[in-house]
Amino acid sequence: PTLKRNTSEINGHNSLVFREDELINDNDEAFHGMMTGSGYTWFAVIKPYKQGGPGASNSKYPNAFFGCLRNSSPPQSETGKYAGFWGSFYPDGRVYMGSRNGLNTKTRDGVNTPEIAASAPSINQWHIIMGRQGSGQGEVLLELFVDDPSKAANSGKYPVADVEPSRMAIGTERNAINHQGKESFDGELARLLMYGTALEQQEMEEVYDHLRMMYFE
Repeated sequence: PTLKRNTSEINGHNSLVFREDELINDNDEAFHGMMTGSGYTWFAVIKPYKQGGPGASNSKYPNAFFGCLRNSSPPQSETGKYAGFWGSFYPDGRVYMGSRNGLNTKTRDGVNTPEIAASAPSINQWHIIMGRQGSGQGEVLLELFVDDPSKAANSGKYPVADVEPSRMAIGTERNAINHQGKESFDGELARLLMYGTALEQQEMEEVYDHLRMMYFE
């Protein structure tokens, strides 16, 4: 990605511009536990562009601004299930988040791979998008928030399983090396925060207010 300095739209802060680019976290253990009981909460200060990539007009792939699914192709050749969590856009611009436990053959839909979607945020404008997976075992709640932490834009159930995600990628899904550029995000990120627990509502609103004041007031 390209560093964009002193952006006036976000109070002079820097952002990273993604054009089918990616950043990889080499610590494969960094996000373990977040899907298997501890829960997670993430915040993205994000400016989506019109989503592109190879075959974008009829693409079946999402445009992920982060994801931690496994890579089955060389040089990684990771073993295990397709399990992870992500934040992404559909080709039509709708935003979604989800977790995948990889326990059966279904992909992207069905009980084990729910995707929680919301209406398309305005392109070329800054937003604060948030996702939360509840802490605990059994079925927990997935919640997606867009510019308002007090009310989820959409929510759904996720069945927790003992399956850990792979390492994290920013700007794409982790398994996009199998089809380069087709799951990549076009836009800017000023901040991406991830907490290894489901924040309480008051905590979530405090983080949101801090980001809003920092970048937009």
